[in-house]
Amino acid sequence: MTSKKIKCANYRVKFKEKFDVNALYYLMHEWLVQEEWASRNDKNFKEIFAGYSEAASNGGEAWWSWRPEKIKNNYFKWQMSINAHLILLKKVEVIKDGEKFKTDSGEVEVLIDSWIETDYQGTWKTHSILKHFEKIYRERIMKENIEKQRKELKNETYRLQEAIKDYLQIRAIEKESESQGDFFPRKGMGE
Repeated sequence: MTSKKIKCANYRVKFKEKFDVNALYYLMHEWLVQEEWASRNDKNFKEIFAGYSEAASNGGEAWWSWRPEKIKNNYFKWQMSINAHLILLKKVEVIKDGEKFKTDSGEVEVLIDSWIETDYQGTWKTHSILKHFEKIYRERIMKENIEKQRKELKNETYRLQEAIKDYLQIRAIEKESESQGDFFPRKGMGE
């Protein structure tokens, strides 16, 4: 563990079918707010890029990139990189339970990376004496705490991936009791 950034997780969700793009965006944003990665204030939300391009023949293409952070204490900061890329987007109508709904059709890929940053305030690095002991402190004294933080962040990143998969109904076999409920209607249909 010689780096100040410790990689924790790298997950990917890929899906091609009908789903509501706006509802997916909202679900991901709300998950981050509920888990205290972001606030409801849009000025503070770390969206570094959002774009949309319309192509006449192949449909639209959209991207968004987020860099949320969660401060755990004065030594640890959790960071996440979320990149979504959607292609072949078209507006379609579907029938579900005898009702017509307007939704989107296309392919979505969400990449989620997470890592821990130690001494994120630079307290050890800038101190004339402590800077010589930061590596020893991190690799020996804080080793168990860092491993605990790494496992917690990996689990939290996994829960975001599962929330996205649950919304898009990416499951082989799922028990009703294990689902996250119907707070977010599946694929954004039936609202």
